[in-house]
Amino acid sequence: MNAVLVQELARFNHLIEAIHSSLAILDKTLDGALVSTDNSEAMLRSVLQNELPTAWKTVSYPSKKSLLSYVEDLGHRITMLE
Repeated sequence: MNAVLVQELARFNHLIEAIHSSLAILDKTLDGALVSTDNSEAMLRSVLQNELPTAWKTVSYPSKKSLLSYVEDLGHRITMLE
């Protein structure tokens, strides 16, 4: 049981790091500190359309939820692990 929990925590940590870094890049791009790329434009488009960005999908658990529902669900999953 302990090994499974450690693996789940590692997966969530990787997901949270991916979300954090991609949002930091998007924030800097919107501030004009970074040049816009195809990836940052695709992420912005996804966020504006309330869809899960592709960069997050690749490291996330399977979900067909909208972005807002996904973030809420992720918060619940993380607090369940505490």
